[in-house]
Amino acid sequence: MIALVLSVLFVMTTTQGIAAELTLRVHHFLGEESLPHQMLIEPWAERIESASNGRIEVEIYPAMTLGGRAPALVEQVREGVVDIIWTAAAYTPGRFPRTEVFTLPMVHRGDPVATNLAIMETLDQGSSMILKGCTRC
Repeated sequence: MIALVLSVLFVMTTTQGIAAELTLRVHHFLGEESLPHQMLIEPWAERIESASNGRIEVEIYPAMTLGGRAPALVEQVREGVVDIIWTAAAYTPGRFPRTEVFTLPMVHRGDPVATNLAIMETLDQGSSMILKGCTRC
């Protein structure tokens, strides 16, 4: 009986001390009740944690809870305050010229799938240009 109690205590103390090897901090301007937060950001974080078997933890900070205003999100990630941000190109005019076209009215034409595919293609092209040394992409 003593051996059983000791083994249970050993398992309890060793498993409680296991922590994630990496914690990613995600900051965004959307509220917790918003669809992107609930349907995209939270499920993505859960998939990351699950796929890493708990080695990666994702902390989500919605509604600018770490401070600042939405236009400051890019600077927060550049300064290392957070690791990942969710923002909109319209909040940072001039910073992402390749994607600014998607902030213009009438671009979406009611087809978010087509718009997202176009954004991804634009980003893919920009990534390959950057890898080739283009500094004005």
